[in-house]
Amino acid sequence: TTGRFEPATVSGRIAAGQLLGHITGGRGRADEVRAPVDAWLKDLLVRPRQLVRAGQALAWLDVSPA
Repeated sequence: TTGRFEPATVSGRIAAGQLLGHITGGRGRADEVRAPVDAWLKDLLVRPRQLVRAGQALAWLDVSPA
């Protein structure tokens, strides 16, 4: 989806399906962005409120065990 990325307050270890943020678009639409796998959230690759497009990487996730 295309819109502005609003990150959730998350850090450290995250579970598959955990909310990472929302992408807000026109007409009040807000699509959820969820972690696809259990991983460590290393960093966000976009700034809050940055315009993003479909398929763009938003976060750096490390799937290696702790």
